[in-house]
Amino acid sequence: SAFIRDFRCKMVMTIPVELIYHRDFAIIQNVFGEAEVLPMIKVKDKSGKPYKPGIECLTEILNRRLELSLFENRCYLDAIKYSGGAIRELFRIVQRAALIEKSDDKITKTSMQKSIDHHKNIFASRVQEHGGDSGVKFEDYLDVLFDIYDGNKIAPKKTPALLDLLQTLAVMKFNGEGFYDTHPLLDNFIKAYKEKNRKNGK
Repeated sequence: SAFIRDFRCKMVMTIPVELIYHRDFAIIQNVFGEAEVLPMIKVKDKSGKPYKPGIECLTEILNRRLELSLFENRCYLDAIKYSGGAIRELFRIVQRAALIEKSDDKITKTSMQKSIDHHKNIFASRVQEHGGDSGVKFEDYLDVLFDIYDGNKIAPKKTPALLDLLQTLAVMKFNGEGFYDTHPLLDNFIKAYKEKNRKNGK
């Protein structure tokens, strides 16, 4: 930190979002002060309805990288929906769909769906395999995901499980209105475990 502070200039420093939610973030905070989380681009509102301005914004970002005519039946909208508003996730989904695609002309809806399914599995694995050092149990993650998914989007309990899920983007925070939401790639995962718990009488 001393090396950075020796620069005689003004600067804006960015750090990975997971550091903001790390239990040792106070070490950074004590040296550099407060950090602001850059907001995700909202693709749905608190009630779960599509948020048109956010979708249009991500469409424009995507269009600056490649021609939208390369997508069959505007299937890029599927990628935007399941990105959750995270630009990196959007490009990961599109990139994998392009790698899957056999055609040289277009990215088809079939390839896009295969890419989305692949990333759903990745996100499910993040929840199932995360933990360890923090001592958080899988059931604790499910409790947080169920709570937010069922509508507690403003004030979920600030637990180690929530912090872990924020680190992995399984839960996303949106500035402005200040609400939390589960990542859309986890919708099927959450529904499946809710149904499993219902059958087990939980």
